[in-house]
Amino acid sequence: MPHEDKPSTSNPRDVVYIQDGVRIENDDGGYTVTNRDGVVVSCGPDGSIDGKLPVIRALSVADISRVTQHSIARVFDTVSHTLHFEGGGVLSYMHSSTGEGYEFSGRNVYVEMSSDGVVIVHGTTPD
Repeated sequence: MPHEDKPSTSNPRDVVYIQDGVRIENDDGGYTVTNRDGVVVSCGPDGSIDGKLPVIRALSVADISRVTQHSIARVFDTVSHTLHFEGGGVLSYMHSSTGEGYEFSGRNVYVEMSSDGVVIVHGTTPD
């Protein structure tokens, strides 16, 4: 359960940074970042990322040369992507064909999100 009494501003140096986000420390040593647009992303102490993005307007990779594999699966009106990065980072996300976000998860990746649904993935986090 998050510590509701210790919110702080989301920080660009964090593994999960959300523009205009509020960071709440979790009892397990991780944190959850939310914003007023319904974005909720948790980062565990083990580097796991799990969240809900109501809208994914665009997703870009800061350095495409760091991607070692990209898998895409289409099922009915959903599209799932899994990206593997040099160094072992993994990012998976699923969205509708209209851009509505459903699931967002990863491990050992640095992710930056704007308040208008734009996601930038910077690759594997340093050890």
